[in-house]
Amino acid sequence: MCETLAQRMEARNNTLIDALIRRIERDCPNAVDMIGICGSFCNGDFHERSDLDLMILINDPKAWEIAECFVIGEVGFDFYCTTWESLESEAECGTAYMAKLMDTKIVYAPNPEAAARYEALREKARAILNAPLCKADIDRAKQLFEDAEKTFAKLMRVKDSIFDARCAVGYMLYGLENAICVLNKTYFKLGTKRMYEEFAAMTYVPENFEEKVRAVVEAETVGGMQTAAAELMRAADAAFAAAEDTLPKEEKTRPTADNIKGCLEEMISNFRGKMWLAEQTGNTHAALSALESLQSFFDDLHAGFDMPRYDALSGFDPKDLKKSCENYEKALLDFKAEYDKAGLPLNWYETPEAFAKAYLSEK
Repeated sequence: MCETLAQRMEARNNTLIDALIRRIERDCPNAVDMIGICGSFCNGDFHERSDLDLMILINDPKAWEIAECFVIGEVGFDFYCTTWESLESEAECGTAYMAKLMDTKIVYAPNPEAAARYEALREKARAILNAPLCKADIDRAKQLFEDAEKTFAKLMRVKDSIFDARCAVGYMLYGLENAICVLNKTYFKLGTKRMYEEFAAMTYVPENFEEKVRAVVEAETVGGMQTAAAELMRAADAAFAAAEDTLPKEEKTRPTADNIKGCLEEMISNFRGKMWLAEQTGNTHAALSALESLQSFFDDLHAGFDMPRYDALSGFDPKDLKKSCENYEKALLDFKAEYDKAGLPLNWYETPEAFAKAYLSEK
């Protein structure tokens, strides 16, 4: 960009900022704590049609009256106000769009206390961003990834509407890009037009990310979008898994007798009868539901204790429910190993008389 054009744009921006400050001081004095330049005119990546992106930090709802949307020539502008609550949310580092907090060039700050508060929020965010990757960081990114997963699910339900599919793709990509950025403990500094330059410098990024995104964007059919999106989301799963693999492994203890006492009996009483009834009636859905419920028990115990993740689902065969029941029994007996390790009796009796005898012999 030639120097003359840059000077002309700077003069334009100064005129707008001066008008804004005069309006504030005339109509709502003391209601605005800060004005800052952000976006392309802050990072130097502006062009002849760049708008002026301002951070107008208000402390009083009255200041909303200075908000204005307008067009000058061929460029649209928006004097939009920012609240302290918004900046405090950004300082939690749960979004990729933190440049307004982190990189703004302050041009108006009449209140020193407000300036100090603003800098404290920046320091809070820097401390989070500069700390080693931890579970809380990944959890923040996963919350954003869930947004992408929801719109991916919507995309996969689209039958033949290109419009609906494109809408789902757009929202999915926004959520995914946001999540990947947060997973890498950073934020977008150069704007969306140079987003993939920034992704290239990150560590935990889906393999061939830009290529896979382009395949989704350029797909010409609903089926093509769905296929490409599935590939992209699988690559994103792998990126999250790679990040999680770097965390220190959580130290888990072996389950004690108190931890698992009664678990086997509960698994049998809640689901075993349902499983065999499903076999007798040919109800494949009920059989799978019983197995899934048993698996949820196994998974909860595996997550909390140093023990194997017992498998209740791989043996499910919708064409042979009797075999599925036998695999259910095997999963229960496999879990019996935990009782043996904890020194617990199995408490599995053939007859009520056998139970009564054992029960009455206890002291």
